[in-house]
Amino acid sequence: MRPRSIFLLCFAVAVMTLPKFLNAVYALFVSPSGYALLWFISNGLVLVSCYGLWHMRKWGVYLFVGAWLVKIAGVLWFPLEPGKSTLLLWFPVVVLLVYLAVVAHHWKDMNKESNELIQ
Repeated sequence: MRPRSIFLLCFAVAVMTLPKFLNAVYALFVSPSGYALLWFISNGLVLVSCYGLWHMRKWGVYLFVGAWLVKIAGVLWFPLEPGKSTLLLWFPVVVLLVYLAVVAHHWKDMNKESNELIQ
């Protein structure tokens, strides 16, 4: 059984990412661009990393960090649209820090068999 904090983290990340992923799929068909492709790939990798974290695998954490750094680079690379707040630049960094704080607490339990997690 996975810890409740990992369950909540997976749920929160999936709820945040799924609409963005679907929007990126739509954008790829309506107006294909490098920006849409970047968001499609990074959001898809984040969803795959949720699967890995759900099963308490370290590769899920590594994949999330890599995909999230791509998202942060994308936010920095593409200029903000007029009317967007600079707070938008800091949100991905805050999400990454919260993710790492939650995962760090359970790092020693990663990659164990499911029957070892039940205590």
